[in-house]
Amino acid sequence: GLFRSYVTGRLYNKTVVESIRFPLNVHLAEDQIFNSMIAACGKEWKICLVDKCQYFYFMRDDSLVHSCSNRAYYDVCRWYLEHLDLFHQKGYVIQQAFRSILNYRYRTRVCGEGKTAQKDARETIKTCLHHLWREQSISVKNKMLFTVASISPSLYRTSLIIKDRTILDWEKLVKEQISAKET
Repeated sequence: GLFRSYVTGRLYNKTVVESIRFPLNVHLAEDQIFNSMIAACGKEWKICLVDKCQYFYFMRDDSLVHSCSNRAYYDVCRWYLEHLDLFHQKGYVIQQAFRSILNYRYRTRVCGEGKTAQKDARETIKTCLHHLWREQSISVKNKMLFTVASISPSLYRTSLIIKDRTILDWEKLVKEQISAKET
């Protein structure tokens, strides 16, 4: 959909994006936020699909995505919550904020980042729950799934593993890195 990340897969008309800027102080998912802001404009869209590969993506170990801190997930969530009134489709934005904060809580637990990170996560999850249950456009099923994930970090972790088994490899790598630092 339009809201998905990746500005690289699109050409934008200047009249649509001329007043829209990438968010400052957000270092993860800024392209997703940018696309969300474009969609929030409420303008008519003309979409054309081209059956040709125009973009090649290379994964580098030293890329920003691989080197950004866990705090970046928190920053994405806070940005969405602080700018919620910009969007007509608040349900989508609330769910994106929720995904980011659940990811932040999970990653900070794995990385052993301490009580301050967990306190920030708890408080922000409460805010997300408040918005989630007030928003009528979000299905009861999704409300329940987010609520359960917020109450049970172990169930959230299990859902991540079911979606992507490489999560276990990442957890192992992080634990090895933590052990190496301690010795």
